Amino acid sequence: MGGDNHSVASFGDDVGLLDDDFAMGGLPATPAHGQDDITFAQDDELPSSDPMGAEFFHEDDLALQGYDDLHAPIAQQGFDDNGDLDAADAGSAPRGDRDDDEEPADTPRSKRARIVAEAPSKSAQPAHFHVTTNAAARSAKRITIDETQNFDIDEDARIAYSAPSRRPGSFGRANREAGSTLPAYHKKVSHELDSDDELMMAMRDKGYSDKQISDRLKKEQRINYDAKSISTRVQRIRVIQAERCDFELENGMKEWKMEDDYLLLRAYDLAEIEIAYEIERLRAWRFKKTAEWMRRLNKSSVFSGKACHKRYSAIMDGTAAIPCDVDNDPAQRKADMEQYRQDCEDKREKEREEKEAQDAERQRIKEEAAIRASQKALKSAEKARAKAIAAEARATQRATKKVLTSQQADENVRKQKKAAAANLAKKAAKDAERKFREEFAPKNFKHISKDTPDPRRVLDLQDLKKLCRARKINNDTPNKQGVAAKKELLKRLKDADEQLKSVQLINFCKYRNIPAGSTKIQMIYQLALCAARACDSYVEDEDEMDGGDEAEAEADMDVDEAEQEII
Repeated sequence: MGGDNHSVASFGDDVGLLDDDFAMGGLPATPAHGQDDITFAQDDELPSSDPMGAEFFHEDDLALQGYDDLHAPIAQQGFDDNGDLDAADAGSAPRGDRDDDEEPADTPRSKRARIVAEAPSKSAQPAHFHVTTNAAARSAKRITIDETQNFDIDEDARIAYSAPSRRPGSFGRANREAGSTLPAYHKKVSHELDSDDELMMAMRDKGYSDKQISDRLKKEQRINYDAKSISTRVQRIRVIQAERCDFELENGMKEWKMEDDYLLLRAYDLAEIEIAYEIERLRAWRFKKTAEWMRRLNKSSVFSGKACHKRYSAIMDGTAAIPCDVDNDPAQRKADMEQYRQDCEDKREKEREEKEAQDAERQRIKEEAAIRASQKALKSAEKARAKAIAAEARATQRATKKVLTSQQADENVRKQKKAAAANLAKKAAKDAERKFREEFAPKNFKHISKDTPDPRRVLDLQDLKKLCRARKINNDTPNKQGVAAKKELLKRLKDADEQLKSVQLINFCKYRNIPAGSTKIQMIYQLALCAARACDSYVEDEDEMDGGDEAEAEADMDVDEAEQEII
């Protein structure tokens, strides 16, 4: 800190030097008022004298431009346009009727003082002036009465009472629910903290934020502080506590302790360090302010803070270049300056060419990288496309395989159904064949004889003709019709059966899958019955298997009746 202390100590000397320079150059030595005021230590006190303040500044220089109408009377500012001038005059006293302690307008005062004393704005009326005067006029009219008017006041023992619009304890809130936080009302700041302020200060000392403190107060149903007002209240409490401490020290209610003295010395050192940092930070703005003041003094002096710093350091060190106009050999200096400017131009041109070459190289590298990236992206795209095509092909293959599998399953189901149907048909055929063979078994035809009626007798004429045609027997009956024709055709079939030999009958039975009977008559009857059943007009007769006399007698009676009809 040795260098810093030296710099801090020399700051007052620099300020004094600047004051002297300003005094010689005709500049004011007093610092600017307001936020730019800087308080230094006792060693860095600035001189309070103003050697040229009375000559440099004039009272007329402080006049505000464009505000000449601030001292105009009310009539000049548009006051008569409102239409309520009488009400305004009644509410405000004229200038001549003011109190004696007020200063007259013609008192010699500075313009700055007069500006502060007068209204700060051009408008002499508030925004609500017209509404206010109208309301006052209406109120005056309402309370104006005549002596002829009478008021009758009835005496009543009852007290006028109306229920309050606010619940007790609601602090002006009609909708306050039970258990909710109290509204934020003004509470005086005191050094004696209540529970809310103690909680607030304790949480602030522990580093909690304003939002967290506000939420904690609401959660514990305490006063409802807004998060923005927490920091303000904490600061006000600290100020009040410090003022209370001063009061106690002055009145002997409190004294300094040894640990407080140690803490004071340590805090003073830390404050000195912080102030040194602040001074160095302000010194960093010195040449920036210098450049600003140069422009204020001469508008054509446009220099930066960096240029001012370099030139000032060179002047103080004695290494500053002499201007060409005051040099002993101006022509040589101008030639040197021209050569220097040319060297600088060549240097800038070289740097520009190098920069352009570097930019071209960077651009080439960037373009090559872009080309490589595009090629890589193209390869990636092609690879992704090939991968997508392969995936699509695999998906198509899987779909085709799935369809083929489904078709194969359907074909297998169809084949299974067909095989099951074939098996059922085969089984039904076997059952039918078995039943057929059981029905045409020789044991069922042992009672068949020559007198047994022919089973083909129940067929119609067409079926009999078909049987004759199949046997290559003449089926024409030109001279007979109806029963006679049937009888003729049946006789022809019987005659043809009689002409067959036993071997032929056995072959016919084998061909028709009929168990051959033991006799020729039985085989003829079996073949006739099989042929009759194959016809559509066949009607099974219950007595055909029995071959009784009644059936034969009925057949003979039918034949005789047919012959009688023919005769």
